Amino acid sequence: MKQTLVLLLLAFGLNLTAQAQGQAPAEPPGQVNSQTYEYVKVFVQSKLIRNGYTANLINGRSDDGNSIVDATGKTQEFSSTEAILNHLGSQGWEFVAYVPDDEGKLSPRRYLMRRLTNSPL
Repeated sequence: MKQTLVLLLLAFGLNLTAQAQGQAPAEPPGQVNSQTYEYVKVFVQSKLIRNGYTANLINGRSDDGNSIVDATGKTQEFSSTEAILNHLGSQGWEFVAYVPDDEGKLSPRRYLMRRLTNSPL
C-alpha cells in the first residue's frame, strides 16, 4: 500500500515538473506578446468662453504636456471628450484606464492610453 502511494505521488510530481518545464517564460514588463507599448496621460480641459474641449498629453519625457495641434500648429478644439478619444484612437492609441484626480476620484476627463511603439506619430 505504501509503495503504491509513493509511486502515485512520484508520478504526479514528475507530471507537474514536465508541465512546468514546457511553459513559455513570462513576458517582460511593458511587453505583451513581444510588442512594446508607449503610454500617455490625457488631460481634457473645457473652454470657458465657448463650447469645446482641448487635451494635453503627458508622456513622461518632458515636464509640460503637449496639446493636440492641427496641421497649422494651432491647438485643436473638439466638440466633446468622445471626439478627443476618437481622434487619438485614429492615431493608434487605445484606452487603458481612467486616471484618478488629486483627491483620488476617477474623472471622465483624465485617461491613460497606450499604443504600439511602431504606430505613426
